Amino acid sequence: MVRISDAIKEDHRLLREYHDKIINAGDEDTSTRWGNKFTWELARYTVAEELVVYPALESYMDHGQIMVDKDRKEHQEAPRKLPSQWKFDAYMANGSTLFNMIRRNQIKERLYKFQNMSAQDPEFRPTLDGIMERLNKHIEEEEDEDLASLESVIQLDESESLAKKFERTKMFVPTRAHPHSPKDPMFETVVNFLEAPLDKLQDMMRRFPETE
Repeated sequence: MVRISDAIKEDHRLLREYHDKIINAGDEDTSTRWGNKFTWELARYTVAEELVVYPALESYMDHGQIMVDKDRKEHQEAPRKLPSQWKFDAYMANGSTLFNMIRRNQIKERLYKFQNMSAQDPEFRPTLDGIMERLNKHIEEEEDEDLASLESVIQLDESESLAKKFERTKMFVPTRAHPHSPKDPMFETVVNFLEAPLDKLQDMMRRFPETE
């Protein structure tokens, strides 16, 4: 059976694969199609994490709330908005340097900009590079710290249940970035499920890779 860490790491692998396909596409049309696929996957991944993984961290771990707040900042907010006390608490809880935490930022904001671009846009590649720079840092810290810590305190059946919930959630969440959704998890959940049908309707008008 699949553990929650396995499910998350598979998404990480896919995101990196789609990024490589964008970069290595032989023409602008193919690159744009893979850009749409990348957006589709990253948007679903970030929301499903916020609805499934972060509540689990809060529930199972002593420093879960601090870790969750750190990761939500990474997904949604600019580093200049990071309170000094929050930075100190996160440093004490996770052993990460303040410098690295300040660098982690704005995945949703950058994806929101990227998702409306085609490969012909001169900002297409720089924006994608900015997303991947931050996403790679997020992936490294999540796999080495958050997921490893979570797996150490939950049972196998609990991990498998979280993995199933994570995959189910991705079926119903938005497929585009909405960085200005409410930050409160309860309200964010409601808004996400309202936005999802509109995103899926718009996806019908977008071009995706014909084969993977």
